[in-house]
Amino acid sequence: VGLNISWQISIRPAENTQTIEHAPGDIFYIATDRPFDENDIYKYKTYASKIDAEKATSELDEIRVVPNPYVVTNILEPLDRQNPRDRGPRRIYFDKLPASCKIKIYTVTGELVKEINHESAFDNGQEFWDLTTKDNFPIAYGIYIYHVDAGKLGEKIGRLAIIK
Repeated sequence: VGLNISWQISIRPAENTQTIEHAPGDIFYIATDRPFDENDIYKYKTYASKIDAEKATSELDEIRVVPNPYVVTNILEPLDRQNPRDRGPRRIYFDKLPASCKIKIYTVTGELVKEINHESAFDNGQEFWDLTTKDNFPIAYGIYIYHVDAGKLGEKIGRLAIIK
C-alpha cells in the first residue's frame, strides 16, 4: 500500500492588489521543491464558467450600492500611499452585478451624470464609481438614480444618496 498524497491549489489575490482577469491563452506556472518520483501522478482540471440566464435574471434585484448612503467617506476606499494623512480617491461600489452590463447614473431631474461599462469574470460582480461626472468633475451631494442594463437578462433601477 503506497502513500497517497493529494494537493489542492487555490490562487487568491494578495490583499490590497488589483485583480487581473484571466484571458484565453494565459499560462499558469506551478513550482514545487519536492523532487519528482516515478510514482507521481499529476492531474490538472479547469472548469469553464457558464451563465444560467434564468438565475442571472432573478438576481438582478440583488444589485446594490455600497455604501448607500455615502457619508463623506467609505471605509472601502483605497488609501493615499504617497501621503498617509490624505485620503485616497472617493468611490462607491456597485455589487452583485451580472458579468456584462452598462450602468448609467442620473440626477433626479434625468440628466446623465456618468456611464460605466462593466465586463468582468463570473465571480466578480463589482464595479466602482469614483463619484465624478462624465466630464471628470466631482459630483454634488444629493440623490442619484442608477440604471443597470444587462441586455437580454433585464434591467434594474435604483437610487443612491451622497452626503458630503
